[in-house]
Amino acid sequence: MKKAILIAAAVALIATPAVFAQDSVIWLDQRANDTNGGLAGNAFHRTITGTLIGNNGNNPFTFGVNGGRRGAGQTLFISPRHADGFELGTGFPNMDMDSDSSTGSLWIYMDVNDDASGTGDVIASVGLDTDVLRLTPADPARNTLADISLNIFDGTSGAGIDLEEVFNSITPTGQNPWNNHVDGAIVAGSPPQWEGAKAVRVAVDPGPVYNASLGMEPNLQGPTDAPYRIGRIELEAGTRNCQFLNPVGGHRARSTFNVFLKNNNLLTVRTYDGVGDAEELVSYGYDGAVPEVPPASGNDMNASSTVPDAVVAVVLKGDFGGDGNVTSADTTAYLSKIPINTDVEMTYLGDFTGDVKVTSADTTAYLDAITRSLSCP
Repeated sequence: MKKAILIAAAVALIATPAVFAQDSVIWLDQRANDTNGGLAGNAFHRTITGTLIGNNGNNPFTFGVNGGRRGAGQTLFISPRHADGFELGTGFPNMDMDSDSSTGSLWIYMDVNDDASGTGDVIASVGLDTDVLRLTPADPARNTLADISLNIFDGTSGAGIDLEEVFNSITPTGQNPWNNHVDGAIVAGSPPQWEGAKAVRVAVDPGPVYNASLGMEPNLQGPTDAPYRIGRIELEAGTRNCQFLNPVGGHRARSTFNVFLKNNNLLTVRTYDGVGDAEELVSYGYDGAVPEVPPASGNDMNASSTVPDAVVAVVLKGDFGGDGNVTSADTTAYLSKIPINTDVEMTYLGDFTGDVKVTSADTTAYLDAITRSLSCP
């Protein structure tokens, strides 16, 4: 039924006197950009654009690009599943608030630049598939991704992780920007993929009267301006692989995945109240501190980026050396992070207590990680 409605909406879109335009950014971040709970000082650690970011010296994202704002949360660390449940706990990141470090989320954001070629411009459709590619495909895999899902948000209100507000994730409005959307479906494999996520907005009121305010119009993109939050990718790690590798880092490289968003057959389209540019140029993700260039054409099916839009590393907490195990060889690196404010990677590896920093309070759990890692998987 949903597919039928989507097709009908697409036909109506073609029938309206509108053309296509350019210049938007669709990007991923492990933070929900809200102030919901689940972490000590959560308002600091889940925000991208809120004014609180940077006020807490232990916020690991502030040690990345843009002072911890757009582009700073594109690397997600999750733990492989362990036979004795070692992945369960409240250590960083736990952004999805389930106290299970083998799962994590990448939130899908969109910024829409104004296009001076026309007036009343609004995003009319977004179509997204994923390419999830292992960093070293020529080498045998180690830790794996077991599952992936993608959810397109429709503006419905929930609580905590279920909040699906699109227009403003900090002070929600409750408005639905789409006439219809479908989430798509998983494509089985190792790693699994996702395809067929689609959303359509026909910016017309009964009459018919063109009304751009029904959808995602150009938005401000300053450091504290909230982006549109259009969906979420959820990822789950597989069972721990025990084929430990030297030299240092070999196991981690084979357990790391690049995530690319790509345009599907719905295309990514902008409409106008009249005439405007015929092509939406989309930057998928950030390359360091700025949106990736050159942008891809929203008119081209399978258009994607050349730089990964996110990176997912399936790494055992405490494995500073990247060989797939936690041993006394990791201890020097662990101790060097006490009591230094560290970046996202070091905080993931060394924070076992959930206070989002590495301190001597983590030492008991770190030593336990050495003992428990002997039991594999």
